This record gives sequence, structure tokens and C-alpha cells, in this order.
Amino acid sequence: MKDSHIAEIEEKGRRLTDRRGNEIFAQWVEGRMNRVLYIKSKGRRSKSRAWKRNSKRYEEGLESIKRGIERKGGIKRIEKVYERLGRLKERYPSVNRLYEVKIKEKDGIATEISGRGWKE
Repeated sequence: MKDSHIAEIEEKGRRLTDRRGNEIFAQWVEGRMNRVLYIKSKGRRSKSRAWKRNSKRYEEGLESIKRGIERKGGIKRIEKVYERLGRLKERYPSVNRLYEVKIKEKDGIATEISGRGWKE
């Protein structure tokens, strides 16, 4: 990026295009301790929406597994619970790394599922 582009971005922001022809808006924003380059684009917006959608679906899948463990007649055998969790991880690999899931068992039966990163 040329120095003249940087100066213009500092003042009021600027609309740019990337190599693929996608429009990008860039502007320097003063933070508390430093300056941050604020960038806005349609591609980034759609990516963020996809992350949110996949996170929601992953959490719904975890809740479904939890309900199965808690209710009568649900899937409780530890092998089957791990199978369901594995399928869920395969379906949403991008958001899987954001969650930590723990399963407690007693005598081959899952008794509880918990973890970090999702609303229980």
C-alpha cells in the first residue's frame, strides 16, 4: 500500500479493492492505548455469520447429546455418546476447537456431559 493511501485512511477512511475485486473499507481508529486498523468487507461479514451459525448448531448438538443422557430412554452408553460427539465434531470442525467437552461415566454409562465454551 502506498504512503498516500495510508495518509488518506488515517483521516477519514478509504474504500479499496482487493486482488479479487472485492470492496473493502479501511479506517484507523484510536483505541485506549493504541491505534487499530478497522476493516469492513462483505466477505468478512459472511464469514462471521457462518461462524455464528455453525457455533449455534454445534451447541444445539451438544445440548441434544446432554438431553439424551438425562432423559429416560435416551442414548447413555458411553460408546454411543462418543460416537455422537465424534459425528458432531466431524460436521463442525471449524468451531470444534473453541469448545472443551467432558463426559463423566459410571459402569459404561454416561452420567453427565459438561464443558467450556457453550451455554449449559
